[in-house]
Amino acid sequence: MRYRLCLNWFSGLLVVLLMHSAALALQREFPANSVQVKIEAINDPYIKASGKTYQMPPGMLIFSANNMTIVRGALTAGVMARIQLDLNGDLHRIWILNPEEVVSSSSLRPATNPGPTEKLQ
Repeated sequence: MRYRLCLNWFSGLLVVLLMHSAALALQREFPANSVQVKIEAINDPYIKASGKTYQMPPGMLIFSANNMTIVRGALTAGVMARIQLDLNGDLHRIWILNPEEVVSSSSLRPATNPGPTEKLQ
């Protein structure tokens, strides 16, 4: 009985550890029309990112560095993020970046309003 209990406990622990290691290996993929910015200031409903001011509309999604959704009040200035704009030029999604996801500043491109031929994903 005691042997079976230990065996069940260790097999459960093994499953949890394997799931955890698999989750750590996953890399987030960002839409092609998203750009990397540094969030400089937040004055709800506006944020200043890489010198430009953007509006945060209701229903906009913000993802933390752990890929969990967060509320607007939890967003802090001074972090690197990727943003995706909607057709009006407002923010559609924000992803707070991990240090491993930050691209060097020489490869950054400015955020632009997608034209009629570009599709949002």
